[in-house]
Amino acid sequence: MKTNRNNKKNNKKIKKIKAVLIGGNLVTLQSSLATKIAVTGQGKILFFEDIGERGYRVDRILDHFTQADVFKNVRAVVFGPFVGGEEPGGKSLVEKVLKEFSERQRFPVFTGVASGHIPRNHILPLGQESVIEKVGERYSLNIISRWCDERA
Repeated sequence: MKTNRNNKKNNKKIKKIKAVLIGGNLVTLQSSLATKIAVTGQGKILFFEDIGERGYRVDRILDHFTQADVFKNVRAVVFGPFVGGEEPGGKSLVEKVLKEFSERQRFPVFTGVASGHIPRNHILPLGQESVIEKVGERYSLNIISRWCDERA
């Protein structure tokens, strides 16, 4: 995984983050807000990915999550792939949106986990204890589970 250059100040001191990994499809998780099963990042590592969402929609959802305190006391946010969702001119603005989101946060934000709506992806067993560790100049997300030994 990698971190945004402008978010490095939040990641400089981080050698290891250990927490339960939760998350999934961004739009689906947004629909859980104000329900008994609403997503909350309290003490967790949040993972998001999506398919076919344009930049302005991703920005709006992340803002909604911020206003709903989804990121309150979150340990870290990890973004997987956001495929499709190109603007009418063919360019995607999602990467720019994620970069700007990262720059505004006080918690670590990572990108580059190959899990979600892509042909070759890693299984992320949500609800499992996970560790983000610095490995050289990059970060690694490891799942601590008796059910698997998966490295994303």
